[in-house]
Amino acid sequence: MLLVSWKGIEPKPNPNLDELSIEGQQYLSYVNQIINALYARDLYVILDFHQDIAHEIYGGDGFPDWALAIDENHKRPKASNLRDRKWQMAYMINKLVKKTLVSFWKNDLTNTEFGLQNFPVRTHLEKTIGQTGRFFKSQTIPVDILRLWA
Repeated sequence: MLLVSWKGIEPKPNPNLDELSIEGQQYLSYVNQIINALYARDLYVILDFHQDIAHEIYGGDGFPDWALAIDENHKRPKASNLRDRKWQMAYMINKLVKKTLVSFWKNDLTNTEFGLQNFPVRTHLEKTIGQTGRFFKSQTIPVDILRLWA
């Protein structure tokens, strides 16, 4: 498994969900170099759009900054020190993590820091995953790797 980060592909909301942003193309070009190096060593790759507890501010990773549910009742917390051995408990006890994840699954995000209201956050991840698949299909990578997207 090779982890890819939604935050790396869409660091800010992409206004055109039919195409990758310049930042997304650059990030995936680097990922493509890693895939080609692994394939040259007879290693196959499965891409994993990984996340734990949504974002590093909660002690996890994966979501872009703009995908956090931040509003007048849910302020941005101070950053985690990333040393908490019980980090996984945040799924159950951290109200801000819960708010972000509920907003994601309802596809209805408010993030006042980025000026987003009723924003289709989950749709953005779905489209980003699709664009990632199309990106790799357009690359000159071995057909065996492309089968992973089928």
